[in-house]
Formats: sequence, structure tokens, C-alpha cells
Amino acid sequence: MSKPLIGNPKRDSEANKWHTAVFSAYGGPKRICAHCGRPGATDAAHVIGRAHLGPLRYADVRFGRPAHRACHEDLDQGRARWKMDILRDAIRAHNKIAKVPIQEP
Repeated sequence: MSKPLIGNPKRDSEANKWHTAVFSAYGGPKRICAHCGRPGATDAAHVIGRAHLGPLRYADVRFGRPAHRACHEDLDQGRARWKMDILRDAIRAHNKIAKVPIQEP
């Protein structure tokens, strides 16, 4: 029998702080979704995939934007794309702190 997956408490704390920071920076009082523009966003979606960011996934608030759960799933599944200005902002933030830069589109 395998062991259950146990989350790293340090990462949980970082994630909570990052989600709060994303909503305070971009969501506004109505929690506007950065993808569809409607109020009521519930998730802080990563603009650049977490797997691509690795340990930097919570390093900068510009790596995420507020999104509805359905919008977040569409973005993660590749059925939708981020607006180019949001993507470029996240890539520029990444390139300032990462050793290996990402090419800007």
C-alpha cells in the first residue's frame, strides 16, 4: 500500500499568501475575472504554468490573475489563451528573477 500524498506546509503558506496578493493586486472589490471580464472570480490562475515555473511559482504576483473556476480550467486545458498583454507581463516578471529566460511572443 502506498503512502498518501502530504502537502508541504511551506508551499501551502506561500500559496495562500500568493492567492491573496493576486486578488488584492488585480481582482478589485468585485473580483473581476482577467479572462472573461465578469465579476465573481474565485481562483488565482497561473499565467505561466506552475510546472514551468518550478520553485518560482509563487515568487511574483504578476504570475497570476483572478479567474472563474470554469475560465481557469479552460486556460489550463488549452481551450482558451491569456490576453497577450497579460502573458507578456508575466514573462517579463519571470525573466527578471529566473536564470533561464522565456522568449517573449
